[in-house]
Amino acid sequence: MKKTKKILSLVTIFLLITSLLVGCVSSTSKDTPGSQDQQAADTKKEDSAPAGPYDEHLDLIWIGHYAGYSPKEDTEIEQLIEEKFNVTIHPVKMDYTKDEQWNLYWASGNTADSITVYQINNRYERMISQGLIREITEEMLRENMPTWMKKVESMTDPEILKIKMYYDGKLYGAPSFTATQAIPWVTGIRKDWMENVGVTKAPETVDELHDLLVKFVKNDPDKNNKPDTYGMHGTNNGFGFILGAFGVQMEGFNIRDGKVKADFTTEEYKQALKMLQQWFKEGLIDPEFVTDNRDIMRKKWADSKFGVMFDNPWWFAQSTANNLTDMVLVNNPNAKIEFIPPVKGPDGKSGASIAYPKFDGNSVVFGKNTSDEKVKRIMAIKEEFCKDWDFYVRCFYGEEGKHYTKDKDGVIVPTAEYLNYEKQVESGLGSYFALIPVDMDHFRRITPLNDMPAYNVAFASPKIYTTNGFPFAGTNESLLVKGADIKKVREEFYFNAITGKIDIDAEWDSYINKLNAAGLKEVEDEYQVLHEKVIK
Repeated sequence: MKKTKKILSLVTIFLLITSLLVGCVSSTSKDTPGSQDQQAADTKKEDSAPAGPYDEHLDLIWIGHYAGYSPKEDTEIEQLIEEKFNVTIHPVKMDYTKDEQWNLYWASGNTADSITVYQINNRYERMISQGLIREITEEMLRENMPTWMKKVESMTDPEILKIKMYYDGKLYGAPSFTATQAIPWVTGIRKDWMENVGVTKAPETVDELHDLLVKFVKNDPDKNNKPDTYGMHGTNNGFGFILGAFGVQMEGFNIRDGKVKADFTTEEYKQALKMLQQWFKEGLIDPEFVTDNRDIMRKKWADSKFGVMFDNPWWFAQSTANNLTDMVLVNNPNAKIEFIPPVKGPDGKSGASIAYPKFDGNSVVFGKNTSDEKVKRIMAIKEEFCKDWDFYVRCFYGEEGKHYTKDKDGVIVPTAEYLNYEKQVESGLGSYFALIPVDMDHFRRITPLNDMPAYNVAFASPKIYTTNGFPFAGTNESLLVKGADIKKVREEFYFNAITGKIDIDAEWDSYINKLNAAGLKEVEDEYQVLHEKVIK
């Protein structure tokens, strides 16, 4: 009897422990790898797994890219990947664009295997400094992700990539870059206005642009018999291509005579401001550019209040919601927009604004405890998206006829239902799993042909970097601390100079002194040190 009770007691304890284990779940969306249910699932998958490179079943904790949403579990796309690569994926349930959720996840002692970097508040650098991610070798990267790397290298200078993909001499993940990051801004001109004022050739120099702007102001380009038009507007980097004609940008830092120097302290910058001041005095520039925000500027463009717009070509593309082309055509169906390369300055320089290449945003990094086997499996998944177009389309866009159609040129067009981000999340479509570098071939496959004129001009344009025009390692701490004060001095001088409130030559030395007092010299010096780290 005692023996029977003892056996029953042991059974009861066993069942209790089992129930407790089954009831425990991790912060990921599935049972923790190693739990009874998961072990049973693993055994089942291992029994049916094909022999070959993926014969060992692996569990992967996955943090992908869904901006503003938490991923769903066991979606159809997740299951496709699991079956193809003999893995069980555990999506981490959080909106990783929210820093508070992100910080809480890691502070709670959690980890992950595949992590797509959402680069806000220096998150990539913080992950490294906090020891959350592991190193990999370049050999491992190139051996397991050759197509991925080929895509990235096709869109940027390989020497810049070689420098920027490392952090303090160490490699932490697969760098990412897309065609849209390689696209500078483009100048759009109202071609119907040009025709109305008798101009048949688009301007190629700042002098030719000046003459065209004069006609846009004085020759009634919209034919409404009212003097109510300006040549251009300056809000939202609207003068970026003008500054580019002098080889500078409003916030730029570049190497000059071997030393880092702020663009906005150079003689070229001064000359650009003097020219813009003259154009402002002539009434060629909308005087409200100082106070107008971006939305007001766009409203004026839509209402045909000025004829030259400088912006990212994505905003001119008619496949983009609220684009700059359709907003003009709605009010004037006969309007035409011509896209031109950046005009040349007095010394033949020209440049369209673009950010300096960065490869950490949307890069793929790996948790500190992730084994080499898991790293290679994750790399294999990402590589497959890059080399197998059909598999990529299935996982990113879905099934033709259900999730997307194709236009007459064969370009993928998502259905209205699946343009809804929530619907993509429900199916696992989009960028959570299948976010990859988008090279030009890929870009043309997904971009309607009528959007390509702006993109083609932009791609062919000479570039000028809007911030730092050189590689450097780490973070400029001086800029973080002193940047706001420097910006205040810079912007005050910029607006006062263009609007004619100051004599630029007379105030120049005082302006430079104020910048240095605000900490500009320390920022330049720190950039110099950070730059020298990567060129030695």
